[in-house]
Amino acid sequence: ASWGMHAAVRYPAQQRLALVTQPVLLLRSADEFWESTLRVRELLPTARILDFSGYGAGLCETAPEAVADAVAAFLR
Repeated sequence: ASWGMHAAVRYPAQQRLALVTQPVLLLRSADEFWESTLRVRELLPTARILDFSGYGAGLCETAPEAVADAVAAFLR
């Protein structure tokens, strides 16, 4: 587990995100990443950001229907 965390921290996310050209949907839950996920706006200004402030960590497990609806609407 420690190797995986180390790799995640060292991943050049800023450089890699700048290369994304396709539409992006960011589902933002009220977890430990709530504030930091807003930084994506700097790198992906056209990203669609949906706030799920009523849900914390494990968004896909705690609100599967809401997540599925959001993804389906985005893909239409």
